[in-house]
Amino acid sequence: VTSGHDYITKKGKSVISPTFTGVGIFSWISLMIWLSQDRCRVWEDNISLWTDVIAKYPRDHLAYCNRASSYYQMGAFDLALKDCDHCIQFQPDLYESYNNRGLVYLKLANDQAALNDFTSALELEPGYGKALGNRAALQMRLGNHDPALADLNRLVKVDPTDAAAWYNLAVVYRRMNDPAAALEAINSAIPLNKVEGLYYFFRSAIYRDMDRPDQANKDLETAKALGYSKQLQQ
Repeated sequence: VTSGHDYITKKGKSVISPTFTGVGIFSWISLMIWLSQDRCRVWEDNISLWTDVIAKYPRDHLAYCNRASSYYQMGAFDLALKDCDHCIQFQPDLYESYNNRGLVYLKLANDQAALNDFTSALELEPGYGKALGNRAALQMRLGNHDPALADLNRLVKVDPTDAAAWYNLAVVYRRMNDPAAALEAINSAIPLNKVEGLYYFFRSAIYRDMDRPDQANKDLETAKALGYSKQLQQ
């Protein structure tokens, strides 16, 4: 995954956003300020902090959500799932929690549950970019081009500066044998991130599809100069 992008794909393979959103951590500052110094041991790590909060406030959804984020980051996906379930149980209209649980389900190889949760997040917040990108990337991986295309077109309307979304849109159009639309999409991505060699590499493939070898070779050289050294497949 190229740094700085949530939904970036490589060589036309979709990957899911790695961003697991912690929710509302700053709302706890005023609550936690009263803790005396002899209780600082609970701050040794985030798990200890949020476990301590949950012990005092066992129905607080934000504490479960933030502990789930910590479990996710450390690879404890079963524990993250349980905390996501609690977060949704206690605050069922928090759309970020469904996106987060969808990411956990992906780690647990449950694509259908992940798809359901990304959809639930979007039902609560139709313009939620992370869920749009994640659902589109999952649909791309499953080979469902039409729904992926629909989500990506929504995403670039929500945030037309999202270079990775434009790139993924180009990937889908190329898979659907529409090189003209793929070229238009990648041409929207490149000005937004001119130093991403993958974008030039992918445009070189599109130019090759369109029998424009001079432009394909030029982009391939640019990709190599930017550190993307893969060879263009014929």
